[in-house]
Amino acid sequence: MPRSLPGQSINPDRSHDMPTVHVYMMSGRSQTQKETLIRRVTDAVMASVDAPEENVRVIISEIPKGDYGIAGTTGEKLGR
Repeated sequence: MPRSLPGQSINPDRSHDMPTVHVYMMSGRSQTQKETLIRRVTDAVMASVDAPEENVRVIISEIPKGDYGIAGTTGEKLGR
């Protein structure tokens, strides 16, 4: 079986590529903001790696502000 190098695909039509982007962020964004993020990340992945839209996956993991550290302090204490 042929091996691919990083950034190369064995299948040149790329129809089986399934790029997945995982976004970690503090909780508190609206559903509309998350939907906009998903749309824009999907568009960026499609343009950057020539992946079909139906193959792009975006996962959002929301972290409670008290569990998210910034420069040694929680997001909650920073008022984020």
